[in-house]
Amino acid sequence: MKNAILKSIYFFFHEKNKEVLDPDLDIFENDLIDSMELLELIVHLESELKIKIDQELMTVDNFRSISSIVKTLSIDK
Repeated sequence: MKNAILKSIYFFFHEKNKEVLDPDLDIFENDLIDSMELLELIVHLESELKIKIDQELMTVDNFRSISSIVKTLSIDK
């Protein structure tokens, strides 16, 4: 599942013409994503991975980096 999550996240950023080289990079502080794009990312992940992300998990800290997203979604399974 982790590989599918990673692939989906990188695809999302690729479609936005944005590159995240370090999976631990803070994507908010580095202006790679804003609050609206975060919602788009969540919808994208739910659609692509055919999952439902629990609203309790939808925090900035859980989506601050690619690593934190993968960790969050892996725990949710």
